[in-house]
Amino acid sequence: MNYMELLDVNNGISDDVITAAEKEMKIKFPKEYRDFMLKYNGCEGEIGQLSYISMWKIEELAELNKSYSVEEFTPNFVYFGSDGGDMAYAFDFSAGEVNYIEFPFMSIDESDKEVLGATLDEFFMTLYKRR
Repeated sequence: MNYMELLDVNNGISDDVITAAEKEMKIKFPKEYRDFMLKYNGCEGEIGQLSYISMWKIEELAELNKSYSVEEFTPNFVYFGSDGGDMAYAFDFSAGEVNYIEFPFMSIDESDKEVLGATLDEFFMTLYKRR
């Protein structure tokens, strides 16, 4: 089964919208994330037997990261979605290379992260294979 099969995806967006978000947030998104957002601009739904994902639209990222005080408390992270509950999905820029992580919304301790992949595909597959 394809891990994307049960996800509701949005309509894609232009590269200009992504570039504007990067400029506003002072970051550079990973290429595979940019490609996914160009095509779908986020998604939501079950992924595998035990995982759920709500991947936010590019236009929402800056405001949602501000509302969660991400830059203040976990400056190496940029949230891009959630599990629909207590966990954020985020980029971790602390290692020099970007990792896709899961992180508790209520934590400010960056060591509470769980690395789910070094690429978007690894991230999706980790969520899909959870038991």
